[in-house]
Amino acid sequence: MTSMKYLIENGADVLAKNRLGETLFHYLADSLHLMGVQEVTYLLLEKGLDINEKDKSGKTVLHHAMMSKETTTETLVELLKHNVTVNVKDSRGRNEIFCAVEEVDINYNQAELEQRAEVIKNLVNAGVCVNDQDDNGIFPLHYATLKNDLDILVGLLDCGADVMQKSNTGTTALHWSTRHYNMLHVLIHFYLDGGHDLNVKDVYGSTALHWAVWLKNKSAAQSLLQVGCDYTIKDMSGRTPGEFADIVHFSHFFWLIEGDRFEKLEFLELQDPKLECSGADPLMACPLLRYIKKEDGALCLEMYLDHLNLHKTSLQSCWQKSISLKNMGLFYALEDNRWIPGTFDHLISLLAERLSEKHPLFSCEIKLAGSMHEETKVKIPNEFDYLHVYHVAHIKIVRPI
Repeated sequence: MTSMKYLIENGADVLAKNRLGETLFHYLADSLHLMGVQEVTYLLLEKGLDINEKDKSGKTVLHHAMMSKETTTETLVELLKHNVTVNVKDSRGRNEIFCAVEEVDINYNQAELEQRAEVIKNLVNAGVCVNDQDDNGIFPLHYATLKNDLDILVGLLDCGADVMQKSNTGTTALHWSTRHYNMLHVLIHFYLDGGHDLNVKDVYGSTALHWAVWLKNKSAAQSLLQVGCDYTIKDMSGRTPGEFADIVHFSHFFWLIEGDRFEKLEFLELQDPKLECSGADPLMACPLLRYIKKEDGALCLEMYLDHLNLHKTSLQSCWQKSISLKNMGLFYALEDNRWIPGTFDHLISLLAERLSEKHPLFSCEIKLAGSMHEETKVKIPNEFDYLHVYHVAHIKIVRPI
């Protein structure tokens, strides 16, 4: 507080913004738990700083507060005392609840997850809508299913989140929840209690059972079958869940439906979260590679490196099997996965041809960008980009498209 006063008294501009359009209030939102923040807030308000100012992405101080793990129900209540506008949508159409849900990750412990669920309830009580869509037609409940945390999911449901809300592609939270069994388990009970249709379809005619099969989730497929999901329903392409199971080599599904065996199995309960990895997950997605265990002050590198080698073995096996495939084995051999990249390649080639027709100097060859290590990737490491290569006076010039 003292240093803040000193800076202001010596000409510091309280209205200044950074390159992202963030004001001092946006910065303070990450530190609401620190001593002296309330006094600083009153000082900035007195100096004319608007607490409801938006940054360039359309986020307010409340959005930023929800992006901080340190925000509690107490600090939220204090912030709302300053007439902060609520239920504001940012440039992506997301209100404050989206930020509160989206920021949850594996680093949250149980106490912090419970605290975040309480914060969400306080947001709803303050007037933030739990059933608002973003610009992609997605709802907070959809995103919550990806977090695989019961506190967040149940918290939203207790606040009135509608389980039948559909995204722009017609997907419900039930479809999305097939990635994580516990999320699906809870939503199934909400569907049954509310008398909702468990065979609800997205715009492509896919049910949650289609999704569970595509994701090869054994528990999800079993539970959906046991509560009455119809495995004879066809999607818009005319495929049943069984036909998808054949495509993705999900033999367990055929075992479940053979003679309706699923009817004789015991119903599944909530499953304890386990940090497991088969080695097939991407390196950055593997939960076992996020941390190195430490015992008696020493890092357990041997265990870590052994698991890292599991990924290397899996990756090597993948390339050996797929080296002769046109799609490199990176996706299932469906028609959509063949014509889409082919169409892009044809379009880029036509653009290059038209460019050379405009002027010979613009004649170029087109090729797909390589890896970041080859310095041919553009901006985002995991995106596919085309490069146009000019040959001018025997000088090779490479430019990204």
